[in-house]
Amino acid sequence: MPQWPQEVKEACQVDPDDPINVSAANNPVHLWRYVLANQTREERRALYDRQLSAYTRLQEKIAMAHSSTDK
Repeated sequence: MPQWPQEVKEACQVDPDDPINVSAANNPVHLWRYVLANQTREERRALYDRQLSAYTRLQEKIAMAHSSTDK
């Protein structure tokens, strides 16, 4: 089974106060609604906002990591 190098594991540790929680606790309550793309506008917006926030934070971390190695 493939394994991430230790360097990658250390760089990807989740902060204890990280507001982005991607655990099963955040799974949609109405799974069929999610599967069938029938979420309410508010549910879809909340999910999108969480995903966008996580994506933005990852992009910032990657940019910081690359800017420190470019010097």
